[in-house]
Amino acid sequence: PVIVAIEATKVLIRLRLLYNNGGRPLVPYSAEEIKEMNHRTECLEIAQRNFPEVFNKKEGGEETNTTQTNSDFSDLILLYAEHGRGGVDPHGSFRPLKPKVLPKPETVEILGEILHIVRPLVFSVLRLLTNEKDFTPWFASLGTDIASILLTKMASKGAARDSRASARTLMLMLYILRPPFYSRFAKAKLQKIVYIISRIPIIGSALLGPILEIALELVERRYFTTSAS
Repeated sequence: PVIVAIEATKVLIRLRLLYNNGGRPLVPYSAEEIKEMNHRTECLEIAQRNFPEVFNKKEGGEETNTTQTNSDFSDLILLYAEHGRGGVDPHGSFRPLKPKVLPKPETVEILGEILHIVRPLVFSVLRLLTNEKDFTPWFASLGTDIASILLTKMASKGAARDSRASARTLMLMLYILRPPFYSRFAKAKLQKIVYIISRIPIIGSALLGPILEIALELVERRYFTTSAS
């Protein structure tokens, strides 16, 4: 009951965040997206334009590119330069992010995201209502994930959308580690593989074998048993 209550709370919070986000998936911005919104690129080039006296020092009548200068404020200027600050752009990287206009999500994409959010709750509720050997929670969770992925792929093409669908498709492989499929079909085979690896001298017996044995034990006793995520 405690896990179900936690998952229900998480679902309510995520649905609220999804609503506040206009139905768009709750995913963090990538480094490229942050860079695009911030419009701060090549900070050293900005520094060279704004503070040429820091980077150009005359030696024998010729200017050389260097970060050394006789200025008493060179360290302070370099600190400002590293943050993209200067006469042209006084705020540098501390300027407010420029808003990014995102396309309105399609209905099928929103439905797919809702299914993705409620899937852990579906799994945990059914686990509470059934016994450990019942496959109903496993099939219901798998079906919810597949339906979510298919709905996401039905939406218009987009780099972020396709990447998200591909990542979630790859995560379906973890279902072989979920009970009761793991204990009934996968456990014996994986243990046999670990046994073979542990027979390899040095690398297997002293390193990979013990690590994989601990991993299998944690998978069975902890993660997929105590968490529905």
